Amino acid sequence: MGTFVLLVFLGLLLNGALWRAIQVNQAGIDVLHALSRQNSEELQRFVNRWSKSPPQDCRLVWLSAMAMVGRQGVLPSHEVLHNAVRCQPGYLAALEGLAPYDVRLAEEVVRMYPRNSSALMWLAQVKERFDRAQAAELYEIVTRVDATNGLAWCRLGAQRQNEGDLDRALKAFQECCQHGDPGSNGCWRAGGILEKQGRLEEAIFWYNQSRFTEALKRARELQSQLSPSP
Repeated sequence: MGTFVLLVFLGLLLNGALWRAIQVNQAGIDVLHALSRQNSEELQRFVNRWSKSPPQDCRLVWLSAMAMVGRQGVLPSHEVLHNAVRCQPGYLAALEGLAPYDVRLAEEVVRMYPRNSSALMWLAQVKERFDRAQAAELYEIVTRVDATNGLAWCRLGAQRQNEGDLDRALKAFQECCQHGDPGSNGCWRAGGILEKQGRLEEAIFWYNQSRFTEALKRARELQSQLSPSP
């Protein structure tokens, strides 16, 4: 957790308006030093300073919340954490990284930001561990909120394929393929469904869109079957 928290702080320090940079960066440096020395008293002083009267700069509110994490070693059930989320949802990845399986917290964030694709993705990935049907619904919502979210399309495709709905799975994998193909799985899995359906030329096309070596290899093998050497 320590390394992740340090990286989060660095990201917060490098992001923001120039006119607030000195104050925010100095605050962040103070917290980094306290974290590196595991000085809980310094972290407590920082939290006391910024959480009682939250400043306008949301990065300082988030730094206060992260300082509490560094001091306590766990996510605090403290109003400062909710203030941070309300102030600026742009740093949700930091919170998700610290509590990837906290379904209650993810649900709270989605209630605050029901159209935020990051919040919805977080909740969907938590739900996937114990409620795949609801996870699929959430991934589908994400794709409606942000049609370019390749990871959501790939996760949705996997859920649809597990349900045996190959037509909708194929569409989801094709969308994943066309929107970044995270993990190089969308193009590969779209090709796999088409190959099983006997649609070899289409399978070759989608395999060839992949960055996955095995997909490209399979495209060449199928092409050889369709056009054997004399």
